[in-house]
Amino acid sequence: MCVARSLWRVVLLFSILLPATCYLPAAIFAQTPTVNIVGPTVVTPAVPGVNVLNASGGAVIIYPGSQKVDVNAHVGEFKVSIAGLASPNASVILKDEKNQFLASTVADSAGGFGFAEVNVKNGFSGFCLEQIDFKRLGESAGCLNFEPIQKSEEFREVYVPPTIGLYKTQINANDEALIYGYSMPEAQVNVKIKANQTVDVAADKGGYYEYEFDKVPAGTYELESRGKYQNKDSLEPKKSAKLVARSSGDQLVTRAEEIGKTISDLLTTSIFGFLMLLFFLLIIIIFLIILLKRGGMAYLADKLKPRHPLHHDWLLEFIMNSN
Repeated sequence: MCVARSLWRVVLLFSILLPATCYLPAAIFAQTPTVNIVGPTVVTPAVPGVNVLNASGGAVIIYPGSQKVDVNAHVGEFKVSIAGLASPNASVILKDEKNQFLASTVADSAGGFGFAEVNVKNGFSGFCLEQIDFKRLGESAGCLNFEPIQKSEEFREVYVPPTIGLYKTQINANDEALIYGYSMPEAQVNVKIKANQTVDVAADKGGYYEYEFDKVPAGTYELESRGKYQNKDSLEPKKSAKLVARSSGDQLVTRAEEIGKTISDLLTTSIFGFLMLLFFLLIIIIFLIILLKRGGMAYLADKLKPRHPLHHDWLLEFIMNSN
């Protein structure tokens, strides 16, 4: 009987609490409205309503989540549009005069690209264009500076320098270096080897060019590329490709470093190397034990001490033999 009464009390208590728990989530969610924004969704906690005057002059209380808000903000006072030439399907990056990123795009199959209405600040006085060709063989950059703009401006036919890259960035002296890159299709490309040495090469219909630099003298070279397309010169290059031609001495040093790295890798990354290291350590330990048993450093110093015979040792030896 007591058990039945206890069960009845539990059932009665559960029937009282169940309705309250069912309505609890609805009450909580009603206090946390969602603000609908065109763009990323933002969920904000509940805040008091705001009085806003309507068109007729009356006051309307606006609560968060009750109105749709269109966000269309931009940074900058003017807009700049740029149309230019790079290389087919190249990645092009636009930066301001302080090297701050502004926008990026991809050139079309003919090498043309454009940036439309990029927001800039008052006093904007220059921009730089960087490109990486679609095969990632090389890269280039060029900048255009001008008087600070006072209104929105358009720039047309801005020709980015041809990309430039190397098959190998380090070679031995007197070896061949392969220089390549991309520009506008069938453009003329001028490759600067050093101050008083340049070569002209022609890009093919895909914009690709290459030059074989034979028997490169020892030294370091900062290679640059400039282009000319339909009588339009490219911007001055702001990036170069570094080529190092190692002399005989540098080759020996490099070879020694490579051997040292190989030995180090062998000793530290393989079982055989680990066993060899243990073997050398064992030899050193045995040598030290023998040295300590024979008198230590004094014995070693005595063995290493140079012994110069006296000039009259031959006379003493003669007398000893005569006796």
